Amino acid sequence: MWTLCAALLPELELLDLAAAQVLATSGVPRELRDALASLTAAVEANPADAEARFRRGAVWQALGRPAEAVADLREAVRLVPGHARAWLLLSEVLPALDEHEAGRDARTRAVRLDPTLLR
Repeated sequence: MWTLCAALLPELELLDLAAAQVLATSGVPRELRDALASLTAAVEANPADAEARFRRGAVWQALGRPAEAVADLREAVRLVPGHARAWLLLSEVLPALDEHEAGRDARTRAVRLDPTLLR
């Protein structure tokens, strides 16, 4: 999963040292801690930033935190209903919360928005 996060978050820098310190002793890879802290700061600075919410959702998924991932991804697609990658990631995370039908619906929506996602 870190490969996905690295592809989505290559430009991020540590912006929230306090959040990183909380995660520092948790065994979470530094890259994920840094990404989460940076994205949390971005969301706090601009709650309407759908891309930051999408990326933070990807980090939450990589951390095995599906509820947090779904919350961010749902907000991302609410803000930008045409965000195909957010719909696709949401479709992958929802089953972890036993929301299988919603996951299928999200996948259908993602593919309708961008059929190249499944290539």
